Amino acid sequence: MKRNRRAAIAAAAALCLIAPAGRTAPGAEAEKWDIQVIVVCQGRYGLEAGGNSYDGSYAFTAQWVGLMERDDEDFLLIHKSVALEHWEAGEKASSPDRIELLETRDFQEKPELRVNYVLKKEGALHVALSVLGFEVPRGQSPDSFSLALPCSAEDTTAPAGIKYGAYVAEGSNNVVIDEAAIAKGTEVKKFAWTWKYRAWVQKQDQTVLVFNTHKAAVTVAVTPHQEDAGPRPGDGTCRRPAAASRG
Repeated sequence: MKRNRRAAIAAAAALCLIAPAGRTAPGAEAEKWDIQVIVVCQGRYGLEAGGNSYDGSYAFTAQWVGLMERDDEDFLLIHKSVALEHWEAGEKASSPDRIELLETRDFQEKPELRVNYVLKKEGALHVALSVLGFEVPRGQSPDSFSLALPCSAEDTTAPAGIKYGAYVAEGSNNVVIDEAAIAKGTEVKKFAWTWKYRAWVQKQDQTVLVFNTHKAAVTVAVTPHQEDAGPRPGDGTCRRPAAASRG
């Protein structure tokens, strides 16, 4: 499935809204930053059991925007907005006596991007982000499994029983920003990886074959925040877990 070109253009345009700010004044270091995370993903999933097979594919672009500020030795995230800029999906179900085709409109559940916290470790900021999935196949099937979607190395939101990092086949899902770089100006980093999972799983009274794979491209833009006269927007905060050690 080819990702919609207009979605890519929209994502690039959105990035331009946050990235152009220049460097801070000489000698000054920022204490607050606008932060934008864009996740572009293409993937496939499937299930085979008892003569029935399900083959699905999907593509999406999601954007998260927030404010980051120093909080003693740590960093605090304030959520501003999240949007699913592009979403398309399809599924084919085949059995000895029928074929069922599903389109995007048949997928009532959709991916949900979350940026959970930023953890400072050894002068670097590790971004904990995850995209929540849903149960597949979407067609009439007695068996299903939770669709695993992109997840950074700092996050552990992958479906129960799956160690997401163990199935990163290419690239790295370690989403890290240099603290020294953002203290003086805008920083834009790109990350990409391929994730592949294939296994025989016990479902009810039979063993079924499931596969789940995707390619993810993540862009993180961090820009020194310019204060305005109005109240600071934000509908929630994201802190690292209390049990996490301080950097």
